[in-house]
Amino acid sequence: MNEIELKAHVKNVEYTKEKLNSFAAYQGFITREDFYYCNPDSQEIKIRIRKETSENEQKIFLTYKKKSFLENEKTECNEEKECIISSELPLTNFFQDSGIKLALTKTKKVHEWKVEFQPDEISPSVKGANLELCEVSSLGYFLEIEILCSEQSKEIQDKSVKKLHDLLNLAGISNEEIECKTYSQMLTER
Repeated sequence: MNEIELKAHVKNVEYTKEKLNSFAAYQGFITREDFYYCNPDSQEIKIRIRKETSENEQKIFLTYKKKSFLENEKTECNEEKECIISSELPLTNFFQDSGIKLALTKTKKVHEWKVEFQPDEISPSVKGANLELCEVSSLGYFLEIEILCSEQSKEIQDKSVKKLHDLLNLAGISNEEIECKTYSQMLTER
């Protein structure tokens, strides 16, 4: 699955919540604890273990993301492979025994909204967008907007990027607030 996403700084959290509630369906609150592992020879972050906790349950995800940026350098287009695991312990033990190191941890407190699209608004395979108002530990508040698609054509990317910017504007956030750095980059620069 490919995700096309952008994130922007949020200056006024309550105002942003009001704007999101005016056009998107609120889904709930979750906490995400992310643990990034890398090979010490390459120092590239490759694997993430995520513990996601909602009111009713906790899930653990194993994710490999191949990150890239579109031509505008403000929009990510990531290839993502993800699965749910029952426990992180076998993996963390394997990582430790293999010399793979914990590179970074991150905690996000997330309020989620969803917007559904018309069938051919972008592509029949693109059903909508996820909007997440995130408080990221030691970095502040961000709005992440993501569109998932199975296709990778330039036309779909262009339509998705336009839709992301339209949704950002509906949320009352200007394009100047878009953050081009990944959270990992921002956290390691601190």
